[in-house]
Amino acid sequence: EGATLTGEAAVRSSLALGDPAPNAFTLATDALRERLLALPAVADADVRVALPGSLAVRVVEREPILAWKHAGRLLLVDADGLVIADAAAPGAAAAAAAAEGLPVVDDRREGDAGPEIGAPVDPLELDVATRLLSLRPSDVGSAAPELRVIVRDEDGWTVRPAVEEPWTAVFGFYGPVIRPPTMIPEQVRLLRSLLLDREATVLRAILAGERSGTFTERPEP
Repeated sequence: EGATLTGEAAVRSSLALGDPAPNAFTLATDALRERLLALPAVADADVRVALPGSLAVRVVEREPILAWKHAGRLLLVDADGLVIADAAAPGAAAAAAAAEGLPVVDDRREGDAGPEIGAPVDPLELDVATRLLSLRPSDVGSAAPELRVIVRDEDGWTVRPAVEEPWTAVFGFYGPVIRPPTMIPEQVRLLRSLLLDREATVLRAILAGERSGTFTERPEP
């Protein structure tokens, strides 16, 4: 029970009990538990033998906090940054249901392989993603219903409203020393000052630093 994202087939395959089934008296449940913990979506597991010949398996799965869209995949990422499932994979109905309502990083970088299932997202990128995905339109002085976070090769991290012909705010590229993610709150305040009372006229805002930014206006009709 509990293997919603993982699926019963993956659990059975991981246990590899074989045919014929092993002797219940000699079955090493600790080893079986370790096999289950190796599955990407499994945070904890409990395996118990019930005589004369039953095996009870309970799985506790990781909870996704965001989705990472890249190269046709929609990867679910938990709070530790681990990629636990692909919601766009064939037959991944449970993962697709879990992805509904999650904030999404739209990663459009072509030269990057992107995250992989079972591997962690780069900690710095996870830091940037969680900071930007937590923004509400009111935080940046926007009247839009919601915001989107997009990563591009040419601009780095950007934010834009989820409406037609929106403005784009270029937050740029980040590193552990030069332009660390800790500067994002100041960039947000700067963006708010640029958008307030002029959102309809702004086409593109570049947030070069914590206190330095420029914007270009939308062309007149």
